[in-house]
Amino acid sequence: MSDPSSIGMSWAQQPSGVMPKDRAHLQELIEQALREWSDETPERDEDGDFPIRTDEAEIILRPFEDQAVMELMSPVLVEITNPPAAEELANELNAQPGPIKFIYTQGAIVAFAYVFTMPWVADHLSIAIGGLSDTIASLDEGLDKRVSGEYVVERD
Repeated sequence: MSDPSSIGMSWAQQPSGVMPKDRAHLQELIEQALREWSDETPERDEDGDFPIRTDEAEIILRPFEDQAVMELMSPVLVEITNPPAAEELANELNAQPGPIKFIYTQGAIVAFAYVFTMPWVADHLSIAIGGLSDTIASLDEGLDKRVSGEYVVERD
């Protein structure tokens, strides 16, 4: 971890987190953070997850009930008809260093990241969303053809 004094902050000035009381409280904290970053009111799906969209990705934010982490899940390629190529691609993507991991499941390649939620620090979620979106945007062109699938978010 960088020494905060290198950017003019003392340890006492570091932003502190909030300890969520339960999943409902965590969902409120997530909702508050999403409202601050967007003009739109965040909506939860029937499972209490938050589907969001960036320019590069569709991401589902899934807070867990009894764990101190939240899952960020983003389907990248869907309707894949070449499973061996998709499994190989997921393995290749996972060989790259970094916190974003990929799996091939049910005809799709899905990217995952995780955010610690105890304590809750909204900036951690922002960093994870940005990192996941940037990673997806940086994937090589033509992966859809390689696995005979379609991108979830159209690429420029």
